[in-house]
Amino acid sequence: MMRYNPSRGGHAPSNLRHRFEILIARYVRGGAMRLDDLQELFGLSGQLWNCTDPLSIGLYASEGATAAKGVRFNMALRTYAEASRYLRRHLRSHKPRVRIPTEGRPPAA
Repeated sequence: MMRYNPSRGGHAPSNLRHRFEILIARYVRGGAMRLDDLQELFGLSGQLWNCTDPLSIGLYASEGATAAKGVRFNMALRTYAEASRYLRRHLRSHKPRVRIPTEGRPPAA
């Protein structure tokens, strides 16, 4: 059996697809996500960029038409590749702002 190669697409391992679905569900419902989770979701969307596996029907049923963050999953997104591309565009346009505390630092010159 050949290993999954993200640049060639095809059938991705179930652990990647399952983790992608978990993170999407958490992100779309507006749940608390750490920066690590967002980075992992962004990375998984790259790994599944060419994945031709059909999306789980449970993803459509659980997300509905509109979600808390404005992400829409509907029947137009049929594969993990389509969902990955859609989600990556959404993540890029809604980047989280990370604030670095300045306490204890000398003022910038």
